[in-house]
Amino acid sequence: DTSSYVDLAPLYGSTEEALDKIRVRDGRGLLVPDTFAEDRLLLLPPAVCVLLVLFNRNHNVSVTS
Repeated sequence: DTSSYVDLAPLYGSTEEALDKIRVRDGRGLLVPDTFAEDRLLLLPPAVCVLLVLFNRNHNVSVTS
């Protein structure tokens, strides 16, 4: 189903395998800095990847504060 909410599956991944690639497994809930789960987005304009990196940084700041 499609919704009006932002789907952050390109950042977090939609499978357990993708999630394991970008999560830091130290119990703090952080993501590996400046990464995202979808490699196919590298073929899109750079601004798309920049937005995902910003979401990644915001996630890590929100978790640590």
